Amino acid sequence: MGWDVSLDGAALAHVRSPRFTQTTLGPGPHTLTVSLGDLTGTKNKPAEATFEAQPGEVIVFAMNMKLTGGTLGFVREQDVRTALKKLSKMPMVAANRHAGTTAA
Repeated sequence: MGWDVSLDGAALAHVRSPRFTQTTLGPGPHTLTVSLGDLTGTKNKPAEATFEAQPGEVIVFAMNMKLTGGTLGFVREQDVRTALKKLSKMPMVAANRHAGTTAA
């Protein structure tokens, strides 16, 4: 089981615990969507967040699932430095290069 991560409507990556993915965003509004993958007929609803990216800003979201009720969600990390330190010890999943980019 893992999470299907989409950014601005485009598939970004399939991430399994304990892994992460990363991408570069242009400044402006974005929508992050996370849903459970590998489960046929799942009743879990995707979690979604909209956010504004600033030039040069590092943004970290942490995904989680509550085992009771199967609620899927994620939270924007406020302490980016600590989050990046934790991520540096995990394997990274390559992201789809086209997610989060703006068509020219």
